[in-house]
Amino acid sequence: MLRPQNKGKSYETLRLRGYIAIFDVGKNVKVVLYGNGVTASDGVGAETFELIKNDILHAFNNCKIVRV
Repeated sequence: MLRPQNKGKSYETLRLRGYIAIFDVGKNVKVVLYGNGVTASDGVGAETFELIKNDILHAFNNCKIVRV
């Protein structure tokens, strides 16, 4: 399960890794695709990026941008 553990704090610093793609689709119009996961820097918690990075790339590669 990709749910963070309750550490008794209301916030915590995260290390995110991800992919970003920016496309120009017209004058002053851009499409931004972004997908990320958490990198467990302290050895505690889930390393989600390694689990989902292929899914993110697959989604990016299969995304069709349609101008309407």
